[in-house]
Amino acid sequence: MRSERWDLAVEARDLDSFITAVKFRLGHTDYTHTELDAGTPATRFATRGNDFRLEASHAPVGAFRGMVGLQVESSDFSALGDEAFVPSTETDMRALFLFEETHVGDLKLTFGGRIERVKVVSGGGGPDDANAPGTPRFDPSQERRFTARSAALGAVYPLSEVFSVASQLAHTERAPTFYELFADGPHAATGNYELGNARLDKESSNSIDLQLRARSGEHSGSVGVFYSRFRNFIALAGSGVNRREDGLIDPAGDLPEFVYQAVPAKFSGVEAQAHLLLCRCAGELHLDLQADYVRA
Repeated sequence: MRSERWDLAVEARDLDSFITAVKFRLGHTDYTHTELDAGTPATRFATRGNDFRLEASHAPVGAFRGMVGLQVESSDFSALGDEAFVPSTETDMRALFLFEETHVGDLKLTFGGRIERVKVVSGGGGPDDANAPGTPRFDPSQERRFTARSAALGAVYPLSEVFSVASQLAHTERAPTFYELFADGPHAATGNYELGNARLDKESSNSIDLQLRARSGEHSGSVGVFYSRFRNFIALAGSGVNRREDGLIDPAGDLPEFVYQAVPAKFSGVEAQAHLLLCRCAGELHLDLQADYVRA
């Protein structure tokens, strides 16, 4: 395995203009790993990508203050060899987002929004389909485009100098990933034969959460409950079909077939966290605790 990542980050604060602060980050990733079969190189996976993020905080506009931002990501993925279960793909994402807050008496209101455009391109081709000799396993080269829109409205109200309550309503949309769209092959890491679905639409959900927060000096913590309802959660589910390692459908095959599909789903759970200062002894010793329970 070889992994390289380069990052450049710049921040300017206290600017004497409508834009009061700017944050900028640029990253480059180059990753490869080769899987061996009895000591012989069998499959080579490679990912190269760039990501860019810009955030600009603005001076108060009426009762509102906040920030706007831009995010750009691109990545190229390839898998060459016997256990390649996804064709070579390119993914490009462009997003605009904002965050604003205001106060109504002691009540703090927050609003966030994000819109992103995602393009996923499959190179197609690949080795022959064992069930249709002479036909490539992966579908011909194709392109999918998605527009995902997300928004959240939150509120925080202090109960005392120590305790406060917070709640948030959110609508979230997510474009399917390249493997959810185009996978077709044995996945050695899971022991399954995975099939993507190029007709998948973006995943969307509505959620609500409620928290009790506490802060006293250097100590802080929170406990909360949440509920999310998905119209089309992208799940990997067994189809009841078995395949051999070469992909041939065979009831005696040792690889169960799993298919990406969109299904209604509900998630609910509890989250808790705490940040404690244990002592100031030749510095500061902190303890962070976190726990969650999810039922889906």
